[in-house]
Amino acid sequence: MKKIFSLIFCLCFLFIAVPAFSQFIAGVDYFNFKYEENSSSMFGGYVGYDLGDFEVSLSYYQWSYSDSITFGTYTYNWTLNLKPMHLNAIYKFKLPNNPNWVPFAGVGYGNTDFSISGYEEDSEKYNSWLWMVGVRYYFNPQFSLNLTYMSTTVDVEGHSFDGSGYGIGGSYRF
Repeated sequence: MKKIFSLIFCLCFLFIAVPAFSQFIAGVDYFNFKYEENSSSMFGGYVGYDLGDFEVSLSYYQWSYSDSITFGTYTYNWTLNLKPMHLNAIYKFKLPNNPNWVPFAGVGYGNTDFSISGYEEDSEKYNSWLWMVGVRYYFNPQFSLNLTYMSTTVDVEGHSFDGSGYGIGGSYRF
């Protein structure tokens, strides 16, 4: 009972006190992403809090790659689907000569929904990490254009499944 009360107290603090010194932020991204040797588009976005020099966000993306394999007269079509969701911590660097440009670096941890349609219809969730570097250009105090390089590693049953790519996106601070 004490653990439940402590958890409720902490969540209340986060939802009441954190917004007093932060701004809610939301963004969308498009990446040309490559997992292993397969390259495809990845779309997604994030929501979180801008805490000044730091940002905490929850990101969700979708990536898929389709291919086929032919054995004699039979062609087997398949699609690999990855849906990573991460809790991210981002540090933003200040440029004193130009505050509109904000370089950043971050790390994230979460899990990735991994499925291969045409092979097994059900999906599995695996632990995954990401790191990112990039720059934001703020047109005004709320809206920015983001250029990002992201790399992620998914641990699939003891094997590392790596991906990386460049992206462009936008974010809005409320």
